[in-house]
Amino acid sequence: MNTRTWSIARFPQEGANAFAVLLWLGYFLLIVGITVVVSMTGTVGESIWGNATTLPRWFAWGTGLWLTGSYLRLHVAHGSTRREFLQRSTVYLVAFAILLGCLITLGFLLEWALYAATGLRHPLATEPAALVTQILPTYILIFGVWSAVGTLVAAGYRRLAGTGLLITIPVGVATVVLTEDALDTRYLGKWIGFDLSLIGSLPVGVAIGVAGFLVALAGTWALCRDVAVPGTGV
Repeated sequence: MNTRTWSIARFPQEGANAFAVLLWLGYFLLIVGITVVVSMTGTVGESIWGNATTLPRWFAWGTGLWLTGSYLRLHVAHGSTRREFLQRSTVYLVAFAILLGCLITLGFLLEWALYAATGLRHPLATEPAALVTQILPTYILIFGVWSAVGTLVAAGYRRLAGTGLLITIPVGVATVVLTEDALDTRYLGKWIGFDLSLIGSLPVGVAIGVAGFLVALAGTWALCRDVAVPGTGV
């Protein structure tokens, strides 16, 4: 592996981003099918695509977990330093969050068009432009935080085994809850009665989301900076 030049399109493994797009396409077609069936047999009172964003969240988390858990050792074994790997991982997670955020937003826009074609009003917005301004920054940050938390948990386990999980999982859950509620999704906070959505400000929510992403990455860097990588001798 060349440690001086690299391509985000081939990091951490060639085809990873194309695989994410293909998964999105299959998942979206499934949700479209469900939407059509529901609209034909009953009343669509909410965004079905919005309710289907749970799985992409966990996909983002799993990607972060997989990135640090599986590829740190591989890249170090092929000549990269831990610092180089972490730098590339940071760039990759930002690009990955933007990619997923754009795909989710595209899903909402296609759902809006489907609703409009069948004479239904989309419950989140009357105009597609409003969907973009509301959904895109929100989901870019959500996926960024979930994936960064995944890297944090993997780094905690790699560095401290079970103790690392006891530390990083609560930190990760708190980071996700703060971000989701600050962005007014209440994805996890509603189950524990936690609510920051009263702030009612997208810029404040974005600031909290960026802070959560940076905190998770800082924890990952701290844990991986000099962690032993079995089988590499370094």
